[in-house]
Order: sequence, then structure tokens, then C-alpha cells
Amino acid sequence: MLRRTLLAFALTVLTFPAAAGAAVIQDFGDFRSATNGIALGPDGNFWVAEENSTTVARMTPAGAIVDRVEVGFGATSVAAGPDGTVWVSVTGSNQLARITVATLAVQPIVMSAGCPPVAIADGGNGRMYFSQPGSCGGFDNQIASIAASGAGAQVRQAASGPIFDLAVVNGKIFAPIYDGDVVRRYGPGIAPGFVLGPPEASIAATGNPDGITADSVGNVWVSLNAANGVARFPAGQASGVAQSLPAVGGTLGGSFGIVATESGVWVAGKDSKNLARISADGKYKFFDVGGDPFDIAKGLDGDVYFTDRTSTRVRRLISSAPRITGGAGVATATTSANVSASIDARGNPTTVTFEYGPTTAYGAAVTVPANGVGPFPIGATLTGLAPGTTYHFRVRAINEEGEAAPGGDLTFATPAAPVPTPTLKARANFSWGFTGSRTVLTRIRITDLSGGETIKITCSGKRKGCPLKSKTYKNVKKGTRTLTALFGKKKKLKTGAKIVVTITKPGAIGSTATVTIGKRKKDPKIVRKTVKPA
Repeated sequence: MLRRTLLAFALTVLTFPAAAGAAVIQDFGDFRSATNGIALGPDGNFWVAEENSTTVARMTPAGAIVDRVEVGFGATSVAAGPDGTVWVSVTGSNQLARITVATLAVQPIVMSAGCPPVAIADGGNGRMYFSQPGSCGGFDNQIASIAASGAGAQVRQAASGPIFDLAVVNGKIFAPIYDGDVVRRYGPGIAPGFVLGPPEASIAATGNPDGITADSVGNVWVSLNAANGVARFPAGQASGVAQSLPAVGGTLGGSFGIVATESGVWVAGKDSKNLARISADGKYKFFDVGGDPFDIAKGLDGDVYFTDRTSTRVRRLISSAPRITGGAGVATATTSANVSASIDARGNPTTVTFEYGPTTAYGAAVTVPANGVGPFPIGATLTGLAPGTTYHFRVRAINEEGEAAPGGDLTFATPAAPVPTPTLKARANFSWGFTGSRTVLTRIRITDLSGGETIKITCSGKRKGCPLKSKTYKNVKKGTRTLTALFGKKKKLKTGAKIVVTITKPGAIGSTATVTIGKRKKDPKIVRKTVKPA
């Protein structure tokens, strides 16, 4: 099953949610042809085989193509090698290409015998290992190696079946034999011949084992191209049968690409047009992606990147527990505050919770939603707080993939409530009588003085009988003050005259009382108002 060449078409960059399983898929376009192999290089960029072109492309994790390197027609597999190199199986040109990442210099390595190369992997021992599936010139289905420098002879031996992927685990080479329903483990070979020799172990894996990877706990996983599932076994297993993990809850057809990540093992289903993630307990979660997903690689951020052999694109699937960065809180009033943090929902609807309270026990909480990909500021308003109090708060975020590590304890302080302005109790009281058609104020009496007040009396009204224009008493004593002598029986007031008594004191709310003289033998009108503190 050599990797087929398909027609490519142009595609723009898109971002959209997966139909099954909450996730976000980002499409990165502008490739020259359908994409095949993909690997994360030593420079932190992805190297992508443009199968129907003569190049491999270097793509940043954000999806920008920054370089293209001519390697020959028909590149398929890509692997990172030692000493800052990337290796490419240029199947269509019957050669390997060794690329020095720093200079983009290419060293072509033509096959000295056998069929064109397909699978390739770094042996970790100064040699690169590759497969040559098929029958060419009397050589059938070989596994071979060459010095990582690209120099020297190519060493090969029969593999008893076609191999389309390789994995190196603990210095051992693992090769799935596609037509043989078996995975073979080889030692790395020793100098000077580096011949692998007979396999150390053969593990049965029914269903055309195709792609292969290893997880962080020492298990080897293989995709089963003709079966609805995957298989796994411990890397140290010497014989017997791999554990079959059939897909439950969905279909996984035509699978090849497989990679282990922190969140599980991901498999690309070419025929079922989906990705599947298998957890350590064998549970599946499916993500419908459409197209022709083929090879798959893990990014530095834990996301998976996969190629599409029906289009000129590479795709990134993002689905994981949310992430929290930063956090801040600031009081907006004596009883309210705003809190915020930067949240990456990682492609899933996420609930963000701000827990808060006067101690690290918190005790109260407010929740807000978050979604999308990338860190975005998320905030909430807290109300009903106590004035003059230090509050503790922390941020939590959870989605269907799990919970983010909680943010650390943070604090903010509400300002103290302002001291209320006192109101003077002092009050002006008036007594009056009538003499003929005139009104006489017989007494002005100020009660409830606290001491230190200022009393100002004014009288206005042209020719209205006012005995004075104004009179001020400062720093009066506590108690009651009678001001009858200012007016008295001989001070007859005409209609319309106005007498205003203003009582003030620094830092306190004062008052005014305005007496307006009425018509013949009618009681004056008294209006009282407050006065703002001076």
C-alpha cells in the first residue's frame, strides 16, 4: 500500500468546530499539492511533504509557510533526525533527502538497491532507519539503515512484508508488517555491519497494522488499517498477541497516522474521515473532520496536526482542558469590584469560576462562560462586598476535557466607607404679633446649638421696615440663643419683608429658615432648607 498521489486544490485558511466531539479545527492552506507526511522538526516548526510537488514545506505552529525545500518529486514520510536535520522519504524519486535545518542545504541519498523508501525514523544511535516496501530488482520488502551523516553504505535486510511506518523505543526498532498482521521488534544492529539480524520479538496484531507510535509509559500502539480500532502492547513484550482496542461509539476506517500525546493516543481515519482519541483505559472519542486525514503529529502545545491527502492543507485540532494565565482584581466602589483572568478555552465551551471571600476559604463564587482558542480576557463583577475589607479570590476553569490548574490566590481591597457628614440640630424658632397692619417679630430663638456654629441674620425688602441688613454671630456657645433685641415691638415689618436665619458650622450640614411677612394680620410664611457644608 504505497501512498497514493491525489489531485490537489486551493484552500483558504479557516477555523471551525468539529461536528462530533467539542473541538476547534484550524485549516492552514497554501500548500502546493496534497499533503502527506508531517513531523515536528528540531527548529520547532512542522515539515510537511507536498506529495504531488517536488518540495517539503516548513510551517510554523501558527500555520504560516516560511520556507520550501526542493527534494524531488513524490515526498511521503518526514522525520526529525539528529544534529539539527530533517529527513524525507522521496518515494517518487527513489531517494532520501537529508536537510540541514539551519542552512536548508539538501543532501540527496539515492537508493542503492530495492524499492523506493517510505517509512523513516531516527534510531538514536547515529543511524537513520527506513523501509522499502514492495518488490524491486529481486529485493522484496526490506528494512534498511544509513549513517545519520548521510555518508557510507546503505545496510538492508528482508522484512517479510511491507512496512509503511517505523518507531524507535528504548533503542529498539518496531516495524508493523502490513500484510503479515504482526509487529516485529529489532535490535539496532552493531558496527561494523549494522545488520539488524532476526527480530527479537513478534507480536500479532490482526487488521493490517500500519502506523506506529509509543506512549510515555512504554506501550507501543499501532493503527489497524483494515480493522475498526487499534492495538497496543508493552515495548518489552517478547511474543504473543497485542491487546486489541476496537472502536466503540464510532467508526475508524483506513487508519494510518497515529501519535501519542498527553491527552491520549490520536489516530487519523482516512476512510472514516475522522480523528479518534483513545485514552489509557481504551475509551474512544471521535472528531469528524472530513477530507482525507492521513499522517498526524503532536505539536509543542499538545495539539495534533494532521495532513489531508485530498487538499492543499494541513489541519490543527484543538481539544483539551482549559488554561488560565494571570489574574487581577480591583475594587470599583466600597461594595463592588471587578476580577479578571486570561482564559484559553482550548476549543471547548468552558465555565470560568471566580471564587472569592475574606479568607482563602473563599465561600462565594460567580461564573461566566468562555469559548474559542487562544488566551482571552474574561472578567466578572462582584457586588455586595463589605467596605474596607481585603478579599481573596482565585480563578477556576472547566470544560468537558477537564479542569485547568487553579490560579493562585490573589487579593484586592475595598475602600472604607466614607464618614457621614453630620447635620446640625440647631433650629431657628420665631414668635410674632401684629400692630395695626404691621407684623412684629417678638422673638428669634435658636435651640439645640452644639457650640461653634455661625448664625447669620439678614433682612431684605426695600422700605419694608427692616431694622438691619445683616448681622452675624460667630462661634456661638452650646445651648440656646435668643435674639429678640434685633427686632422687638418697635420694629414693625411690612408685607413682603424677608428675614433669613442661616446656621452653619465647618464640616456639617447647616440650615436656613426664611420668614416672609404676609399681608395684614396674616401669619408669616416660614420655609426651611439645608445648607451644604462649607
